[in-house]
Amino acid sequence: MSPHLKQFLAGGTLTGAVTGLFVGAASFGDELSGAGAVFAFLVVPGITAAVLTGIFRNEKNRAKRLLSPRWLFARLLCVAYLTTFPVFGVLAGGATVPQVVLVGAISGTFWAMPFMLPFVSR
Repeated sequence: MSPHLKQFLAGGTLTGAVTGLFVGAASFGDELSGAGAVFAFLVVPGITAAVLTGIFRNEKNRAKRLLSPRWLFARLLCVAYLTTFPVFGVLAGGATVPQVVLVGAISGTFWAMPFMLPFVSR
């Protein structure tokens, strides 16, 4: 497996897991109330994408357009926002935080797959 595919898979899985963790933590008690829902949907994906971009940024790949930090941030932000929908669905069913993190990791991996397609043929 190429290093690019590993980065995409790890990025998608970690983005989903961290998004699930933060959204699960934002659900105070058993319910995701109004302020917590707004925070979880508008702020958490951006924070998650920014933190993970800093972790996955690789200095030697900056010259390549698809692996630039700006493109990596945009991809992780899309994955994080798309992951919030299944996470909210699981939270509506009354799931615990570990279950939310697992669903986040699975959906993050799923939503990262379209971004890996340009690198599969290489």
